[in-house]
Amino acid sequence: MSEIIKKLFIAATVLAAAACTGRTQDPSETVRMKFNEDGTFKILQVTDVHVDWDCPEEYEKVYNQLCDMLDSGRPDLAVLTGDIVTESAGGETPWEKYLVPFDERKVPFVLTFGNHDRENVLMDTRMAELVKAHPSCANILKDGYIDDNAVEIMSSDGSKVAAVVYVMDSGDYSVIPGIGNYGWIAPSQMRWYDQLSKAYRKANAGCPVPSYMFMHIPFNEFNEAWETGCEIGDRGERECPGTLNSGMLALIKANADVHGVFVGHDHDNDYVADAYGVGMVYGRFSGGATTSTHSKTGMRFIELKQGDYGFHTWVRERNGDITMDHCYNPGIDYSLHKACKAEGRQNGALLGWYDGAESLEAMYGMEVEKEIVPMPRHECRHFDGPHGFSYESFIYIPETGLWRFRTGERRNGCIKIDDVVLATDYDTNVTDINLEKGFHKLDAKAWVKGPRSDFKLTWMPPSSDRLRDVPEEYFFVK
Repeated sequence: MSEIIKKLFIAATVLAAAACTGRTQDPSETVRMKFNEDGTFKILQVTDVHVDWDCPEEYEKVYNQLCDMLDSGRPDLAVLTGDIVTESAGGETPWEKYLVPFDERKVPFVLTFGNHDRENVLMDTRMAELVKAHPSCANILKDGYIDDNAVEIMSSDGSKVAAVVYVMDSGDYSVIPGIGNYGWIAPSQMRWYDQLSKAYRKANAGCPVPSYMFMHIPFNEFNEAWETGCEIGDRGERECPGTLNSGMLALIKANADVHGVFVGHDHDNDYVADAYGVGMVYGRFSGGATTSTHSKTGMRFIELKQGDYGFHTWVRERNGDITMDHCYNPGIDYSLHKACKAEGRQNGALLGWYDGAESLEAMYGMEVEKEIVPMPRHECRHFDGPHGFSYESFIYIPETGLWRFRTGERRNGCIKIDDVVLATDYDTNVTDINLEKGFHKLDAKAWVKGPRSDFKLTWMPPSSDRLRDVPEEYFFVK
């Protein structure tokens, strides 16, 4: 696929996501950045500054701290995860002044509001105007509001999207009658992320693109992550998520692309923990000492490495000390990704037609032309008489166990996996086989007496009780 076609394909899939969800990520406005020549990309997380214009001494501290973090850490991107300006004093001035260091140093930033930002006297749309007025702002506005954003980080040579940074608005307080407490990610936002995630995967030969998610309010699973999977850091207060669990982590796990969720909100927490193979990470409180019991304010840095999963993170404190230096490696298996990078491998299967074949056995001696198709499925094709067809591919098996395969119609045929012939029942076309997790050679042949045929392959994973379509992303040819 040429680079021009690849970029057009990504744009089309992103627009399709917008059409399906009602949320936008116009490719013409999509912010794109690049990994550095050494393959690294550094993100600065700023959270819970709580700028208070009535306290000039505290404001000077947080302003100078931001300048120092930008100068000493030299990030490629800054993400502000809410509760930035939380006092009405000063009106528009705090938004105009506090973000100036990004403009002066030409460091792009994106931000999402926190619950306290919206307690300001300014309307959301006015705050959005003030933020967007900064030349270094990489946020996208929709109908005057700051919208969720997917920042694409291109590979160092600019050839593909190598990572995605999702910045999402977790709301402020519950909008459901009878349910109090803080907000959470809404269903429309989940659909937006899901469609984009799948679009990036499809454009990346069926492999999940390493992704990282930033928001203000933590998931419910942060509490469990601390109890069972804390790796480094402190918990100075109980987590304060929304009352309801939106299911966002389950969706992240299903898409297998997000390796870290970075939040703020709870000032006295700064830990890195694990929840089912996803990093649950608090940023270091970045505000003045009067709004937190944390004795050492600072900011979190996150370094990504092109082609790797997980992340390297550390906290730089106001006095310059670097603490909690930690490398997080997710528990997700990426055998599929590694296989995709093998030279000459591409998504699909080799389809061959055997016009005039008198039997299944006769097909093995026939020479036919084969074509690469995107998945092991084809629609009806008409022939004058008996014929056969075959599929050759490498199929990825995501878990070890007993797998059941079924073809779509009754016919004479067989399926080979790793050159082992599986017995096929004529009435149901069902075959069972124990398979190890990983890639296996697949060879499927079928012979048809009549003039037309179609083919569909489904499977039943060991952990399921029903047949499902085999995902097209799980088939590769060399």
